[in-house]
Amino acid sequence: MTDDRYHLLALSGDCSIKAAETVAAQLREALPRHKRLAIATAGITEADLTTAQLLLAAQASAAASGGAVALVEPLGAPLRDFLLAAGLCGPAGMEFWTTTISAAEAA
Repeated sequence: MTDDRYHLLALSGDCSIKAAETVAAQLREALPRHKRLAIATAGITEADLTTAQLLLAAQASAAASGGAVALVEPLGAPLRDFLLAAGLCGPAGMEFWTTTISAAEAA
């Protein structure tokens, strides 16, 4: 039997370029240990292009090793606002990201 549950990684605080090393380290630690990773962003207070790049890199890294990364809905306001301002998603959708899950689906 395979384990289809997601491991929850909650990002919080400043996740902008100022904290890129910390966020990258959290992702580097979690990805090899969990085939499926759910990233909660509700606790993020600052987000920018670096945040989006780190999330996309984590998704690509997981996919390359047969894993998956999902964002937990709803997105944190700073990340959502950045994605909207950058034109990476519309008010009704997450075109930026391919997989989102509800908080109830994240373990």
